[in-house]
Parts: sequence; C-alpha cells; structure tokens
Amino acid sequence: MLKVGIIDSGLPTSYGFSLLAARDFTGASSTTDQLGHGTAVTNIISNNLSADIVSARVFYDKLVCTPSQIADAIQWLISMKVDIINMSFGLRNDRSVLRDACEQALASNIILVAAAPSQGEPVYPSNYGGIIRATGDARCKQGEISWLNSQQTDFGGYSGTPHFGPAGASIGCASVTACISQLKVQHPHDNQHALMETLIQQSSYQGTQRKNLARYLLWKIKSIQK
Repeated sequence: MLKVGIIDSGLPTSYGFSLLAARDFTGASSTTDQLGHGTAVTNIISNNLSADIVSARVFYDKLVCTPSQIADAIQWLISMKVDIINMSFGLRNDRSVLRDACEQALASNIILVAAAPSQGEPVYPSNYGGIIRATGDARCKQGEISWLNSQQTDFGGYSGTPHFGPAGASIGCASVTACISQLKVQHPHDNQHALMETLIQQSSYQGTQRKNLARYLLWKIKSIQK
C-alpha cells in the first residue's frame, strides 16, 4: 500500500484514515495536533485515499521549528520507506542539514512536495532541485490542479477557505500532494517524472493567474479595437 509521510504539527484528535506510524520531534509526549495546521493538511491528503499515513510532528505550539528537526523527521520517514513526503511549510534560509536530508530522500526515490510562495523570494526546501514546488491557487476547487510552471512554483491546488482554518500555500501544497497520491495509487510503478506529466495533462488550469489575466486584457483590447 502507498505510504504518505506528512511533516507538520501532528495528527487530528479523531480520524478515519489508516495510520501506519506517528512520531514527535518536538520533545513533547504526544503526536496530537495543537495548532490545527497538521489536522487540515492531513485531512486534505488522506481524504478518500487508499494509503497509509505516516505522521512526523515538528511543530508544537507555533509553526516554528529548527532545520535539524525537519531533517530528523525526513530521515525517519526514509526509514519508514514512505513513497511521498508532504512539507507544507518553507524556511527563508538554506541549511545544509535540511538540504542533505532532502537529497537522501530523493536518492531513495521518495517524491517530495513542498510549499512555495506564488511570488517573492524562494523558500526551502521547495527551492532545492528535484522537489515539486506547490502553492495555493484561488481558481482551483477541491480536487482540481493547476500547472503554473512559473519561476516560483510548479503546481497549484485548492488553497482552503480563509477565516475557516489554515489557507494559502500550505493548504495548496497538501492539495497537490493529494492529487499526486491519488495518481500514485492508480499508477504505482510510475516515477516522479511520469506522474508529473500525467498531472500536467489533467490540470484544470495552465499558467499563472496573472498570465491568464494578461491574456484576457489583451483579448479585451483587441475586441474593443475591432
């Protein structure tokens, strides 16, 4: 069965998905989510998914942790032989301990999906080579995907509902991981490249929202000139 690793703030208090293992990397004695972020991310990824969830908790009472904690979580997930790792977060600075852990995961043929901002400076680990860069896309409904192919990001997904829980790039990242996980269940022998090609073909939108707006404005100007 597919194994999906999730590095976040822990598990929901109640759940209906298959949990293979959970481990805390914060020094606390529990793997239960205190922030709501891990709950939202895990629920999106596990929804209607035939897979085992492996949860690594690196955030405790706020969305802050050290690169070493994330690296330790990645190393553990490698040992658990997961197929995919979701990282719905981004650090501003490159750290060798995090980069090395990601490279080891990629060398183990694990698909890494990490949150990336749609604009502005890059973040890590999404800016490392080989990692699928995912963000939120307001155009996408649940289950939809966009092929952004921009300087900052590869794919966009459903970004949640503001005022009703976590929203933005982190939820978009989870939505992209959910789509990749579903594809991996359907095509278990496909590698990352093949899965991305399929994801591009199935995308509901192609190009960034800004590019689409520019195309619309150009069409509108031409219509007026006629």
